[in-house]
Amino acid sequence: MLPENMEDKRVQHPFFETMLFKVRIISHLFFWLAYLVFQVFFSFAGSGVLFEFSETLQFELLLMPPKLLAVYFTLYVLIPRFFLKGRYWLFSFSVFLILIVSGIFHRVIVYEVIYPIRFPDQNIPLQEFWKFSRILEYCLDILGVLLLASIIKIFKYWYEEQQIARAMVQEKLEAELKFLRGQIHPHFLFNTLNNLYALTLKKSDAAPEVVLRLSGMMDYMLYEASAPQVTVEQEIESLHNYIALERIRYGKELDIQFNVSGNTSSVKIAPLLLQPFVENSFKHGVSESIDEKWIHIDVHVDNDILDFSVENSKIPEDKKDDAKRISGGIGLTNVRKRLELLYSGLYHLDVEEGEKAFKIHLHLPLIDLEPELNKTL
Repeated sequence: MLPENMEDKRVQHPFFETMLFKVRIISHLFFWLAYLVFQVFFSFAGSGVLFEFSETLQFELLLMPPKLLAVYFTLYVLIPRFFLKGRYWLFSFSVFLILIVSGIFHRVIVYEVIYPIRFPDQNIPLQEFWKFSRILEYCLDILGVLLLASIIKIFKYWYEEQQIARAMVQEKLEAELKFLRGQIHPHFLFNTLNNLYALTLKKSDAAPEVVLRLSGMMDYMLYEASAPQVTVEQEIESLHNYIALERIRYGKELDIQFNVSGNTSSVKIAPLLLQPFVENSFKHGVSESIDEKWIHIDVHVDNDILDFSVENSKIPEDKKDDAKRISGGIGLTNVRKRLELLYSGLYHLDVEEGEKAFKIHLHLPLIDLEPELNKTL
């Protein structure tokens, strides 16, 4: 349901509160002015030559208080307390009561003020005032403007509720994306630092290159990847750094093929979206239980469509029990969540597992995410 203090939450600064109040007053005045013009025109057209235009306007102005009472009591008391909380029967009964009260009020004005002006020489019997049919007639007259104002007010509440709901979803989306992206960073560092540690123990000449590649990855993760989107070229450069580190670690025992085609410099993608797939292939495709270790990575961009595939060797079925298994961790779970959050209904992810190979294929439209992420709701 809609928060009762919704408008207070949406407007905090006194200047904007004052402006909103003025706009609200003007809109209400415009509504009643339009209604009054319609009523005067309708009444004057129906009265013919019996009454002058000024008299018709005077009578309509005299009959405004009962309508104002019914409308504003419904808008600011009955709708927030009953209708918006789903208490529809109580709302309907309360509207019925306020219509009866307003109808009687309307009738009093007619009997005590308007009749003496229109018919100064006639004595209207008091019992004429208590006729239920006449009171019902005035109730129906008030009901018209009451329904119109209530529909406008309820639509306004509904629209603002939708805006707040969308804003909350957007805030949740951004918070979850930051959380997921924050999970990836230590995951990268853990794997890379383990590689560097192993090389330093061996006093390998490749250690300086690891530091250089790690520096490039850190720069990407800490600065470039903090943006909502990066170019595909930047994402691929990060993959190059990661793969270079793994090449140093595994040497010639691992066959790595990395192919890139298409224009990758002018299209953008969510940062660190492809890396978990590559990491996963190294985790599960380079086990000592595999005789021929290989990983094939293909990136192709065409007409703002990314086709990304990673295929790797896998542990044979008869050696799985003896192989050292590494948990999938947060990598693939993370990337699936991010795909659903950012590209819901647009991407297509295929996962194929054969006897000797494991393959994923991602088909992704490279849309501009920034307008959606930065939308003012």
